[in-house]
This record gives sequence, C-alpha cells and structure tokens, in this order.
Amino acid sequence: MGHSDHGTPADFNNELGYETRDASTRALLYFGIMLVLFLVAVILSMLGIFDRWVTETATKEKQAIFKDDIYAVLHNLRASEQDTLESYGWVDRKAGVVRVPIERAFELVLERGLPKGKGPQTDIQLNSREKK
Repeated sequence: MGHSDHGTPADFNNELGYETRDASTRALLYFGIMLVLFLVAVILSMLGIFDRWVTETATKEKQAIFKDDIYAVLHNLRASEQDTLESYGWVDRKAGVVRVPIERAFELVLERGLPKGKGPQTDIQLNSREKK
C-alpha cells in the first residue's frame, strides 16, 4: 500500500471520503465457508460424543438393574432380617449386649414383666430440644 505526499494511503480518495480499493470478496467468502464448515464439524462431533455418552449410561443402568434384580435384593434383605429376628448374636460384645430371638424375648417379658421406666413422655417433652 503506497502513501501519497500527504501521508495518507494511496488508495484513499480525499474527495470521495472512502477507500477506492475493495476488500477481497474471494478471501471473505473462503473464510466464511471455512468458518461454517468448522462449526458444523464441531456440532457433529459434540452430538456424537453426547450420543455415545447417552448409550453408555443407558447400558450401565440396564446392567445395574440386571445385576441387582430388585426382587433378589428384597428377598435377601427379608431373609437377613428374618435371620436377625430368629437368632442369637452380639449387639455390643464390650458392653455385654446380646440379641435374642424375638419369640424368646416375648417369653422373657412375660416372665419378668416390663422394666420400670419413667413412663410415657408428654408432647412437650417429645418436641423439646433438651430431652431429659
């Protein structure tokens, strides 16, 4: 870009007030096309990643459901609870607290009676922050 004697670019016409040389339309068109192609490629790759993520997540959830069949889990839980109700065991060995079968616990309560306690608490005692 050459300069005229007045220190302004040679392609700037003082009489018209604008540059007389146009920008390269071919370069701008090429840049626009490349920008659109780049954005399309980014969007398509993001959609591909999202689709893969959704597929993997759904597969993992299906595998988890098959591995941990809810009925089997509930059956095992119920069997474990039933075993706890019907067997002896330690609750806290250091404190000497044991667990007895529930039927035996009923028999012991009938034989010995209920332990003496403070009695039922009032609503105010139940709802207060400081339990006594």
